[in-house]
Amino acid sequence: MKRHELMMYRNAFQVDLGPFKHTVDDGLELRKAAFECMDTLLDTSFDRLEIPSFVARLIDGLSDDHDIRLLCHSMICKLAAAPTAVLVLLTSLESIVDPLRKTICATLKDNAVPQQVRRKPHPSL
Repeated sequence: MKRHELMMYRNAFQVDLGPFKHTVDDGLELRKAAFECMDTLLDTSFDRLEIPSFVARLIDGLSDDHDIRLLCHSMICKLAAAPTAVLVLLTSLESIVDPLRKTICATLKDNAVPQQVRRKPHPSL
C-alpha cells in the first residue's frame, strides 16, 4: 500500500438496526490519525515538507468526514500564513475552492440531529 493510499483507506459498510441503517467506516480513525500526523509535521518540520504533494493530500481530505475537513481547513490556514507555501496554494486554488464551497453551502436535512446542527457553519461566516 502506498503512503497516500493509507490516507484514503475506506472500509465502509451498512449495519441494519431494525428500521434504521447505520453506515460504519472502519477506516475513519486511521484517516484521522494520518491527517493529525500531517498537522504535526506542518507545525514541527515545515522546512522538510514537499509542499505540492502535501497540498494534494489536503485537497483529498477536504471531501472526507467532517473532522478530517476541519483538520484540512486548519492546515490550509497555516499554509496560507507561510510565505513559502502561498504560491503552491495559489496554483492549487481551483482544486481547493470546490470542496470548500460544498462545505459552506451544505444544507441540513429536516431530520438533522442537534450534533449536526452545531457542526453546520454559520451563514454569516
